[in-house]
Amino acid sequence: MLSVGNHPSGFSRLAAFQVTEPKFSIYRGFAYLHSRPLPELQDELTELETDLDNHDWDDLDEGQDRPKYRSNHPAYVGMAEVGVRTRATVMMDIMTRPLEYGKCTSWQ
Repeated sequence: MLSVGNHPSGFSRLAAFQVTEPKFSIYRGFAYLHSRPLPELQDELTELETDLDNHDWDDLDEGQDRPKYRSNHPAYVGMAEVGVRTRATVMMDIMTRPLEYGKCTSWQ
């Protein structure tokens, strides 16, 4: 059994007190802070969708039914040096940014 008196004053004792009775476990959720980055992340993810879609269309060769994705494709040569986001850069962002979005939406 947890005893409040066995904890030093301050946050430790407060936490011990709060767990002694379920009714005492009332915590602030910081909903605003959890929600604040969502619009920016949504905007960024929408941009990533558009970038990937543009790469899909740009990578199509005339007369072919499917895009070429390999980094040795002529569409990739020298692009990173002039500041153009390559398919690889977009895909790396797509692999990480939705996870950030998921963390922000899973707090509820």
